[in-house]
Amino acid sequence: MPCHHHPVPTGIDWLDQMPVLNATDFLAIVDTFPQVRLVLFGHIHQAFAHHRLAQPGQPTVAFYGCPSTCLQVTPAIATPHCHLPGFRLLSLLADGSHRTQVQRVHSVPIPP
Repeated sequence: MPCHHHPVPTGIDWLDQMPVLNATDFLAIVDTFPQVRLVLFGHIHQAFAHHRLAQPGQPTVAFYGCPSTCLQVTPAIATPHCHLPGFRLLSLLADGSHRTQVQRVHSVPIPP
């Protein structure tokens, strides 16, 4: 399920003032559908991962923020390459699980 704004707190005060509207209602709806396994969002311009258990006995729901292909927001705990543009790769597997990784783009000189 893709969103633009984040439905869960990111830990960055000024960003957390701009969540998806009605985030509480959104999460309540997600909690009622055990087939929802992940939620993707951008807007925060950083890599982010959070897992939430909706109901006991159901799988967790993964919430992933995607870095920007342009400027980045420095996360609360900076990593060596968090300032670089990037994107998130996502593999959806037949058993309902997934794999994801963030790829950073190192600048490539443009010939004159």
